[in-house]
Amino acid sequence: MKHRARVSMGVALLVSGVSLAAEGGDSRDIEASLAGCWTGVLQYRDYQSDRTFDIPLRTRIAAVPDHLSFVRTSVFDDGPTRKVHITTLTQFSPTGDRVTYASSRAGQPMELTSDQVEVRSFEDSAHWTEVYSRVDLDGEKKSDIVVEVVRDGETLTSEKRVRNLDDPSKTFRVRNRTVLKRLPTCPE
Repeated sequence: MKHRARVSMGVALLVSGVSLAAEGGDSRDIEASLAGCWTGVLQYRDYQSDRTFDIPLRTRIAAVPDHLSFVRTSVFDDGPTRKVHITTLTQFSPTGDRVTYASSRAGQPMELTSDQVEVRSFEDSAHWTEVYSRVDLDGEKKSDIVVEVVRDGETLTSEKRVRNLDDPSKTFRVRNRTVLKRLPTCPE
């Protein structure tokens, strides 16, 4: 069985148009705090069967010395004999209210995506909630896409919800969710 998922998440901080730098964190510092290796599960809803599958997921995040760009590499199984590798370059706007991703996956065209970013809560660089939003295609349908990212210490959770713009009920449905735990060291 093949599972197709787009795994991307970034971190940027903006509250009411004001950077959180004065409060002890800005988007680049927060994203840099995610550097390292994470492991967990991708919970993915298959549109054809409307079933949810759990897929093991490993992610490594590295900061580029420009302090604006970050590289994320993720790997998960696409059936019993194939591993999928996704590489995502993330870059933040200077104000931190937008983030742009360039994602590469073998056999697929390069994807370029840009999200608006809003911080819902911020305690410190290890405890926060953000929401990323855009209008884009999902399942070949134009949709509102919202991704909520929550960091709670060494746990990072991301939930993608979509709402088909042609759907008269305008109901958001969970598309996928990742739950990752930070590893103490990165495996070779």
